[in-house]
Amino acid sequence: MCDARLEQLGVTHVLNASNVSPAPGVAADYASRGMRYCQLDAEDSLSYSMRPHVRPTLEFVESALDGGGTCLIHCQAGIN
Repeated sequence: MCDARLEQLGVTHVLNASNVSPAPGVAADYASRGMRYCQLDAEDSLSYSMRPHVRPTLEFVESALDGGGTCLIHCQAGIN
């Protein structure tokens, strides 16, 4: 399920900055490839404040960087 391209790019962490869950099995597929996965419960809209998610996001990204990895951050609608 997980694109092998992420492995080629050295992605070790994936942050889903939305409240839309991935397809069943995607998080497990990341884990099977040694990637950590984090999902924020964040509404992907212009009116939603991301402020409550700043600290957990920074901690997750820093854990990737501190371990020499790379973090892919994505959302559902391209707003967050």
